[in-house]
Amino acid sequence: MRICAVLCGILLWSGLLAQEARLQDDSRLQETLAIQEPFAPLRAVLRTVQEATGVPLYADRAIADDKVCVLTRERPAHEILTRLAQTLRYRWQPSADGKGYRLVQPASERAREQSLLRAYEQARIDAIQKPLREVIQLLRRYTRQQLEKLAADPQSRLSPEAHALLKWAVDETPVALGLHALATLPDSVLQRLAHGEPIAFSSHPKFGEFPMPQPLRRKVVEFCRPVPEEAIQKAAVRFFVDPKRVVLRCALVFDTNLPDSGDWNDISFRYIAIRRFVNGKTELIHIFDIMHTLVRSEEVIARHPQSAVWREWHSEAEAFRALKSTPTRAPMLIVPEPIRRSPLVALIRYAHEHGLDLYADAYRIRLLLGNERERTPQTDFEQARSQFFWVRLEGDALMARYRAYPLLRSSEIPEPLLEPLEQKLRAKQEITLDEWAAFATQLTPMQLARAEGWIRLAGQPASHETLAPLENLVVALPALRFWASLSPQQRQAALNGERLLLERMTPKQRELFLQVFSRPLPDLVGAPLLKRYVHEGNYGSLSVRIGSQGETITMTTRIGNPPPPHFRIGRSVQRIEKTLITMQSEDGSEITLEGYQTSDFLRPSSGSPRGWLLYFAVDDWQRAYILLGE
Repeated sequence: MRICAVLCGILLWSGLLAQEARLQDDSRLQETLAIQEPFAPLRAVLRTVQEATGVPLYADRAIADDKVCVLTRERPAHEILTRLAQTLRYRWQPSADGKGYRLVQPASERAREQSLLRAYEQARIDAIQKPLREVIQLLRRYTRQQLEKLAADPQSRLSPEAHALLKWAVDETPVALGLHALATLPDSVLQRLAHGEPIAFSSHPKFGEFPMPQPLRRKVVEFCRPVPEEAIQKAAVRFFVDPKRVVLRCALVFDTNLPDSGDWNDISFRYIAIRRFVNGKTELIHIFDIMHTLVRSEEVIARHPQSAVWREWHSEAEAFRALKSTPTRAPMLIVPEPIRRSPLVALIRYAHEHGLDLYADAYRIRLLLGNERERTPQTDFEQARSQFFWVRLEGDALMARYRAYPLLRSSEIPEPLLEPLEQKLRAKQEITLDEWAAFATQLTPMQLARAEGWIRLAGQPASHETLAPLENLVVALPALRFWASLSPQQRQAALNGERLLLERMTPKQRELFLQVFSRPLPDLVGAPLLKRYVHEGNYGSLSVRIGSQGETITMTTRIGNPPPPHFRIGRSVQRIEKTLITMQSEDGSEITLEGYQTSDFLRPSSGSPRGWLLYFAVDDWQRAYILLGE
């Protein structure tokens, strides 16, 4: 009986906690206050209300770091808290002690968010898989003459993506025979391509590669005719998906015994050609973009059945046409740096001009929505309302939620993790390797995916607006994971200039070391490739990547008189300044852009910052990962 009584008590109390609290019935929350928080974690906003009213307010750990924009005039505290919860589709419940309130994300909303994330991922897969399957079926069923006729027919019922891919299938390049080779593979293999796994046909197939058919091999060698056939040691045709842009690409890769004559790349209207000297051989690569897709995250999520509740909540354009600008003497709010280039600025301006309170979710987003040289580019409110946000007009309150919030919320870096680094970067203080490693190794897969440009809004990467060099950190992450695995004694020895020999490392450290050394170099398509003297007198940068701030991120270099395999640390990172380049447009007018000129790469800027170079040496090669120190 006693057990039954206890269980009944627990169930009764759980039921009370699950009920939505009526904040308007709490006399303490009748206190009025104004909040001006354009960009703050949810826990900070609740703390502001708690300090004004004395009512304990909490947010579940899963949502406490959510960032919001709350701009109100003098309002009752219960109204502010209720509208904030309604905007985010969260719920207020009595706290466990009954003295305050806890903000939670209902289970139904967590399920909705996960469902929308899965829908977006499936849309990315379908964008490649459906038109590819469409074309593969045609290649299996029709003759070349029939395919050419279909490709030339502008009235065909093919999707635009499939039609564009079919044109490559009847082309004179090796891509056509490569697509026909794909058509011979089982559908289960082709599905792997849409899921991100490359498919390769090789003249000397390794594990996981398919033998290259003889007609395709002859076509590939013919395409590479300037290179003597006897100089080609291996040829491969690789199909893969660029995850950033969701583009199907085909690469022709040639390993040759040609002498090293410097690295270069060339961009033509049909393909990108790259030549680089890697691991003692000259590698020639020709990359074709053979199928472009259009996957807009905000559109995929907005159309999904799970977003029906948001479509019903969303106010149509007519609701805003009756609003008139309200003259105000209040100064325009200074928009914080993290959201200056986000679409949220349009809502902040609109609310200020029309005398509205504003409740919205907020993220560190940098989009090119206007003149890139403007500190705060202009964004049209109607574009923001119809493209980026679910927006509701309720009385004199404007409530908004990003349409792509499932992607943005899960990929946003919490302020407690980011702000300490930014404080040191603003103060131009050096950031230690331990600090870089502690930050980078806490990033989640979604946060890394966004840093790499996989998450996009309006067709462009939804980059984090931050001083932290995330592009640099993503590339250097394997090296930082290795650093994090070292003992304090090993780290101090490395900082003192000692070499850490591979043979003296733990099995786990050796595994991480070899992963770091053998990790493929970043995709260098479109980035300058140079061979020059580099850091600490090491000759022969075989692959140089220029980052968004002009920093060299990673490279492979040759070592003379190779020592035993080891790890060591170097310093003094060079930075190349972006300069203004004046170019002539098609109509004859001059335009000025930021960019790199050939002469820029011959000298670093005068203010080159110090940083960290992490060297991983095996035999006569070493891989270097570079981190900016300031």
